Amino acid sequence: MKNLPMKKKPINMNSASEYTTRELDLHFKDIKEALCRIEAQTMRTNGRVSALEKWRYTIVGGMIVLGALNIPNIKALISVIQ
Repeated sequence: MKNLPMKKKPINMNSASEYTTRELDLHFKDIKEALCRIEAQTMRTNGRVSALEKWRYTIVGGMIVLGALNIPNIKALISVIQ
C-alpha cells in the first residue's frame, strides 16, 4: 500500500489540547473529503467489475448452451478455452 503524504502534522493524542477546535475541525474535514473520494472511486470500480462479471456469465452461458448441442467443433473450442 502506498503511503500518502500528510498535508499537516499528525495529531498526537497526548497533546491534543495543543490544537484548537478550528484546527481539529479542519483535520476532520480533510478526513471526510478523503473518505468521500475513496467511496466514489470504490463505487466506480464496483460498477466496472459488475459489468465485466455480467459479460463473462453471458459468454460462459452461451458456451454451455452450444456445448449441450453436441457439436464437435464447438466442443473442441470450449476445451481449448478452458
